[in-house]
Amino acid sequence: MNTTVHEYFPVVLMCDDVRKETNKKRTIVGSYGGDVLVQHFPASLPIAFYMHFVPQSTEAINVELFISVDDDPLANAKATLSNHKAGDAIAIDLPQTFVQFTKPAVVKLEASIENGPKLLLISKRIHQGEVTG
Repeated sequence: MNTTVHEYFPVVLMCDDVRKETNKKRTIVGSYGGDVLVQHFPASLPIAFYMHFVPQSTEAINVELFISVDDDPLANAKATLSNHKAGDAIAIDLPQTFVQFTKPAVVKLEASIENGPKLLLISKRIHQGEVTG
């Protein structure tokens, strides 16, 4: 499994969907533990991300997240996180989007903290294979 997790992001999952419950819990649907197999190409897949961000101080912090497919930008999100305690995890989810794959590919989620270098959070290969239930 090609996964790199930085100290700021101890939990990072790629999944089909993240649902917010009324009690502020989140339900993670269809979490991918390894490579993503499809029966054939083209394939349309739902992709969402769930992560914990652990700030190292109480100062407001700027975080930018980048999703790419084969290094081509797919989406990005920016946030300034404030009113938190150092060391306490903040749950972040990137909502479901459907992605069309015409060939094997690599999906990556990267982060930049305070406009620093991009950190690879998770990487998943999408390829054809036998899908068993």
